[in-house]
Amino acid sequence: MAGTPSFQKLMALADSQSAQAAVQIEQLRKAQIREKAREITEERNRQRKLQRERELRQKYEEEQRRQQAMEAKRIAASTRQTSERPPLSAEEAKRIREVKEKDRLESKKNERQGKPRSYNELLRQASSAPAVNETSSSGLLQSKDKRSQSPHSPKKPVKNSSSRDQPVRNSGATSTASLPPAGLRAGRGSQISASLAWLKTGGASAAPSNPRQPPPTSNFSNRKARYASNGLVQLQTGPKRDKRSAGEVQDEIMKRRQNSSISQAATPRTVSNSETSYVGSPALKQSKPNSLKSNNTSRKTSASSAITKPKARPHTSRHDEFVVSDDDELNDRVPDVSSEIWKIFGKRKQDYVSRDVFSDEDDMEATGHDVWREEQAAARAARLEDELEEQRERERELAKKRRKNK
Repeated sequence: MAGTPSFQKLMALADSQSAQAAVQIEQLRKAQIREKAREITEERNRQRKLQRERELRQKYEEEQRRQQAMEAKRIAASTRQTSERPPLSAEEAKRIREVKEKDRLESKKNERQGKPRSYNELLRQASSAPAVNETSSSGLLQSKDKRSQSPHSPKKPVKNSSSRDQPVRNSGATSTASLPPAGLRAGRGSQISASLAWLKTGGASAAPSNPRQPPPTSNFSNRKARYASNGLVQLQTGPKRDKRSAGEVQDEIMKRRQNSSISQAATPRTVSNSETSYVGSPALKQSKPNSLKSNNTSRKTSASSAITKPKARPHTSRHDEFVVSDDDELNDRVPDVSSEIWKIFGKRKQDYVSRDVFSDEDDMEATGHDVWREEQAAARAARLEDELEEQRERERELAKKRRKNK
């Protein structure tokens, strides 16, 4: 079978297939080698690129650090130049001295004229002033004498000082308000410094034992004299605020009303009885003209006092208001000057004198006439406001037109 043609063909075919396979394998191997070489070259190129970028970044960072260092050096140099003050020239020093001298002269002038000083100036003067003796007034007088005899203290005429110190001599006797002899009187600056020192110590200085001066009447008068002598303003003057509650105030008003009603009920109505008896008897009218004059004068004085200080009338019901009392008839019959004056002004005196000042109804409630008057006043105010607004609007429009025409 070895020499058969079929076997030879098969062997040749196998050889050709193996050669083709070997060629294909070789081609595949070469292709793999080329692919591997290409990948290696790409990796090398990428590494070179990364290295180049790294180097560029390092150079950039170094440049930034160098610029920051230079900027810091420049800022330090500029700040050092600004902090270090250059030496003053002769002209600048002379100008500064002239300004200071001018300020000092102005302060002295203001002190002579007695102008008020600021709070900071007073505090500075008090801090620089000598210590004040708290137990006696001798140390205070000595310090005032030293400050008055110093060459820097301004000289004041004796006339002004005596006129300024005159109200202090009449006021209370305190450590700051007590006056030294004529040779030891100090200026206004020493008085202000002593008063501020007294305020800082809390007012602990004792009053001088002077037998000639009378004892102080009260703490309020002493404090008032002290502030008047030193030119300071006292805070919280006048009566204190009423700290009572609304209930306490109402209770006090009720007590006053009850007391007034009790007093009116206890007093007999002798005036009306005597007046009626006097009017009914004509013989008594002719026999006692002097008593009539005295009664008229006393009645006029009582009526005038009633105008200034009206009394509370007892509470009466509204159904009895139409009844005319004897007092009203008496007041209508007897001519009164004050009533005539009230009539001149278009008012009826009895309506105001007999008003109950403690009545809640009269004081707290408004009548229809009061409401109408308030409405009329509000309408007039609104109308006036509308007219003013319309006038302003017209003026604005005219101004706008003028601007457009220009």
